[in-house]
Amino acid sequence: MEESFAELTPEERYAKRLEQEKPVLDALLAWANETISKTAPKSALGKALYYLLEQWPYLVRYLEDGRLELSNNRAERSIKPFVMGRNYVLFPFMCY
Repeated sequence: MEESFAELTPEERYAKRLEQEKPVLDALLAWANETISKTAPKSALGKALYYLLEQWPYLVRYLEDGRLELSNNRAERSIKPFVMGRNYVLFPFMCY
């Protein structure tokens, strides 16, 4: 859905997110809350559900503002050259 919202203004993107994405996320949250009580906490699903519920406020933050992006890939790519350069300076014997 986010790909189709890329060309919209932030206000339009905000409205579309609330209209189309929020119901999906609400359904996911309801399912997670229902399922976690039936799942063993140490199982893979139990750990995943616990992580999902712990991270929920951060996951839905992008719904609050149309200017926010769902992914942080752009920020990660922008700092990659500096991080890689730092590694070359700090650990030159490991870079070959």
